[in-house]
Amino acid sequence: MMDPWCIDGVRCTRGGALTVPAARAPLGRLLRYRRAKGEGPTSVADPPLADAVRSGRWMATIGHPRLGDLLLGLATVQALHEAGALLGFAPGRLWCAGPRRALVERSTLPVQRVEPEDAPLPGARDDSVICSGERPDTTRTFLQEHVPTFLDLGDDGSLHVHADLPMRLYLEVERRVGVRLPRDLRPCPLFLADGRPAGDRPTVALVTTSGWPGRRGYAERGFAKIMELLAGRWGPCRFQLVVPPGGRAPMAPSGDSSVEVLDIDATGCVDLFASCDLVVGNNTGLTHLAALTERREGGGPEVVGIYSRHPHLKWTTGRLRHHAVAGEFSQMVSAADACPAERMLHEPAWGPAGSIDAIAPETIADFAATAVEEAWGAR
Repeated sequence: MMDPWCIDGVRCTRGGALTVPAARAPLGRLLRYRRAKGEGPTSVADPPLADAVRSGRWMATIGHPRLGDLLLGLATVQALHEAGALLGFAPGRLWCAGPRRALVERSTLPVQRVEPEDAPLPGARDDSVICSGERPDTTRTFLQEHVPTFLDLGDDGSLHVHADLPMRLYLEVERRVGVRLPRDLRPCPLFLADGRPAGDRPTVALVTTSGWPGRRGYAERGFAKIMELLAGRWGPCRFQLVVPPGGRAPMAPSGDSSVEVLDIDATGCVDLFASCDLVVGNNTGLTHLAALTERREGGGPEVVGIYSRHPHLKWTTGRLRHHAVAGEFSQMVSAADACPAERMLHEPAWGPAGSIDAIAPETIADFAATAVEEAWGAR
């Protein structure tokens, strides 16, 4: 049973729903309605937004050009689109603009491209902007803001903890427009692909890119050790390495495993991830994308994110296949629902607890391999 207040060493957490005794819940805001019992909000917290959604004239600005913010923030768009249908607006295609529009078009959202010269959307130069309606003019803009963890009271005094950012954003729309939305978990749009593992040997992708190398990026020697351990456990593997521009690939394991270093953008990574049994990566956008990748025939890779600085309960897709290996500092900010940047927390002050190097590659490899083997056994 998870107890976020008892932090002693690295924690390996499987993906999916989180229900805990009330005394062990992380800090969060209790919903005023029993959502798990089928209840919905009894009032509208944001009447102008509700009116815009009802008339199909809303715009969502998914702030920051960072890939992870975009992918998890698309849950806001999913919520607004579903809320419109429930409030009587006939859902149609969505307008999309911004630097990541080609990737968004690959999602399960019904989007179409808007070229800036044809129909410019405000803010689309740096951010991704998605809006409803037959033409891209709006009466209400939804900005992605800080949203707390939401807690939902269960029958036995336990609490359903909605700590992952997509579900927070989804419930925030539900609360503001005053209508119960249909999804109970995992509201992020998916990215569909035709690929599948080759089957002759395990296929593993390693995402070595990081938004902050040296502080929250796992070291090259750590990834090299993970490859060595997986090859020792499974025999020859097919390793696909996604490295940052100008980055170096970790040393390849000895033996018959193949190693390919890839220089592809996020859109191309969708097909790559669909062909994998396992993806291991830093807490970064491409790792989230791997968890949101779904094969058209069903299924997808098991995904393990490595967390040292940011809360592992928040920066995740919430999907069953998206797991976390979290250091002690990540666990502390998860329990407190704290953003290190907003609180100006300097994680080196916590010594080894704040260092990503304190997470042993043996822990990551064993946890990841076990998740994959259980998935193989369930087929």
